[in-house]
Amino acid sequence: MLPSHPLFLPLFGSVASAANLWATHYSGTINYLSFNDNALTLSSSTPTGNKLPSWITYDSAGKALYIPDEVFYGAAGGNLVSFSVGTNGSVTAAGKGSTPLGVVATALYGGADGKSFIANAH
Repeated sequence: MLPSHPLFLPLFGSVASAANLWATHYSGTINYLSFNDNALTLSSSTPTGNKLPSWITYDSAGKALYIPDEVFYGAAGGNLVSFSVGTNGSVTAAGKGSTPLGVVATALYGGADGKSFIANAH
């Protein structure tokens, strides 16, 4: 965290003036948020198909998001869903695979490119 010192304002003041991000919600959605002029707004919301979507792993080379289902009871297992990412931040469902119950986080690893596989962890 940067201290709130006037010296840093010219250096970092404009860096955080506009940003976009994705966030999941336990309502089952992935949300695209925009931050402009000190306001955070919901630009779009897309159902994931997961009961408790958690961690978002972004694959910059493949322009994809991977989202596990943290569901930990009342089901045989969870899901790992993938979305392709458009140039404007829009997402389109791309795939779905099964996971054990309780998967919270994922990471890309291994293979010739260093990220051909996805590790799931709680």
